[in-house]
This record gives sequence, C-alpha cells and structure tokens, in this order.
Amino acid sequence: MPIICMDLLQHHNLIIDTCKRRLVDGNTKLSVCVTSFSGCILSLVKSKHTIDPLYQPLLDKYPGIHQTQPKRPCVTSNVAHHITSG
Repeated sequence: MPIICMDLLQHHNLIIDTCKRRLVDGNTKLSVCVTSFSGCILSLVKSKHTIDPLYQPLLDKYPGIHQTQPKRPCVTSNVAHHITSG
C-alpha cells in the first residue's frame, strides 16, 4: 500500500529539511519555514527527478518558466496545514 503523504512529496520533488525546519522545492530550491507537529513521523525517501521528454522542447523554448525565483522571507502566521493519510 503506498504512503500517500510521501508519494505527494516525491511527486512534487519536495524535500523536508528537519535541521532547518523548512520545506524545500527540489526544483527551484525555494523554501518555506515550518513548525513541528507532535504527531508527525518522518522517514527517508530517495527519489530521482526526470523531465518527461514530451515537455523538454517546451521548457527549452521558454527557459525562464522554471528559473529560481528570488528568496522570500519566512512567513509567520497561525495557519497550520496538515496532510493526513490512512
């Protein structure tokens, strides 16, 4: 049975940096600060990101579409997001 939460992170190439408490976009290297959740258990996931050959010509034609955006400061708010699976 697949682990939906980990599949979601892998599909979108998202990396959890527990040392710096942030979620990192593996493609753009953009990150957001996060807070810990007492019910959260993390496990190591290894993934390889590849670009579908169907989309490569489009990305080559418009190279700016996937360039890294300027780093933004961490947002502080009381909003909490949770992904539940099971």
